[in-house]
Amino acid sequence: MALGLLGAVATVTCFLPALATLGSSAIAPLPLLLGNEPSRILSSALSFRALSVTLPSAVLTTILLPILLSRTAVTTQLGKALSVRGVLGDAREVLPSLLVTWIVLVLHRLGQAAIGRITSQFTLIFCLPGIAASVILATGLQAHQYLVLAHLTGQIRYRLEHHREGAPGAA
Repeated sequence: MALGLLGAVATVTCFLPALATLGSSAIAPLPLLLGNEPSRILSSALSFRALSVTLPSAVLTTILLPILLSRTAVTTQLGKALSVRGVLGDAREVLPSLLVTWIVLVLHRLGQAAIGRITSQFTLIFCLPGIAASVILATGLQAHQYLVLAHLTGQIRYRLEHHREGAPGAA
């Protein structure tokens, strides 16, 4: 339980920059409601700028998430898990695997969305049993997404440790 909580804290901490820019992009349009043209232009520019930073920040954090989670599991220390130098060093060693993991997770999520969309159509036909089935299916799909992430995170950690063992001068 403590390790899971530590992993959740590490994940939220890593996503804070993306969440902060997303929050600022949500607040930036408020002057649009106030009126004058210069504030509308500035507001739109700030909102666009914040959104243009949010997407790359979220993608980068998502790509690095397996490294972060595996460092949390291995070190069991938040400081070591969030070490920027350590995370980027580990990521550099297994970058192709991280990119493949990210692509697999994106495609997996798109497949889940398609399945969810198709099954939600049956909800309209079968009403209450369909709603129950949709809830069960959605929960199962989310659990499966976490299992896929956990498996791929373990594979990256294995490759990272295996890479270090095979490095020249490694004990």
